[in-house]
Amino acid sequence: MKYIFPTLILAFSVSASASLENQKWTLNKGNKHPDFIAGKNIKALEADVFSEVTPFQERWKLVSEIADMKSSESAQTFLIKCLESKKWFLQSAALKQLRVRNPELSLYYAEKLLKSSNALVVRSEAVELLSSLGGPNHTKVLWSALGEQKNFKGTKSLWIRPQIVKTIFKLERSNHSKREWGQLLRDPDREIKAMAVKVTENF
Repeated sequence: MKYIFPTLILAFSVSASASLENQKWTLNKGNKHPDFIAGKNIKALEADVFSEVTPFQERWKLVSEIADMKSSESAQTFLIKCLESKKWFLQSAALKQLRVRNPELSLYYAEKLLKSSNALVVRSEAVELLSSLGGPNHTKVLWSALGEQKNFKGTKSLWIRPQIVKTIFKLERSNHSKREWGQLLRDPDREIKAMAVKVTENF
């Protein structure tokens, strides 16, 4: 008899820790999950994330909801799938979630999105992440992005370019590149040119 209770406890623990993939998320008034999650399992919710029929606001919210439901490794796999999609709102939501769960990997994807994303808001979020978590080794991708045509509207700077320059200044610390900063003295953006003047005064 003494072995019965431990066995029952073990069986209960295994049952209680069953994969979230098979659980239903039924709501009540005290549940924090949005209404559109009610009664669906994670696989169905993932399908909603990548469905063109689902409103984009719901798809954006589902990214964080699903990541919270999953194990750490499974959540990371899901977030990477979102980051590699072409939808800006999935990239944006997933980058925010990955930043908390795996800062080092989020830096990799911030660099990747800065180069590849067509969404200005996502590229700006990538720069902000690099500014917060990055270091001198991340300035190369920032210098490259500064001259990319998608960060201009015609011949005029988009607001991300001054953001990039501020981030470069922060990450370089006191080891500023004379050549690159010297070139910025001729930049058409007044804000960037003003920053370059201040930096080069100390050369």
